[in-house]
Amino acid sequence: MTQVLLTEDTYPGGQVTGQFLFQRKPEDRVHPTVYDEAAQDALVSAFTERTGVPLS
Repeated sequence: MTQVLLTEDTYPGGQVTGQFLFQRKPEDRVHPTVYDEAAQDALVSAFTERTGVPLS
């Protein structure tokens, strides 16, 4: 399950942006591919080729 946390900036983690969070704390143990834009583009292209449904 993916959770989204929306907070006010008074929350201690409220200033965190562009990071994965685990139990409301920044998570550094993510695969480096998640930051690879070329890999993300390739994944979206593969999805479009297989399904015929563009995501952009």
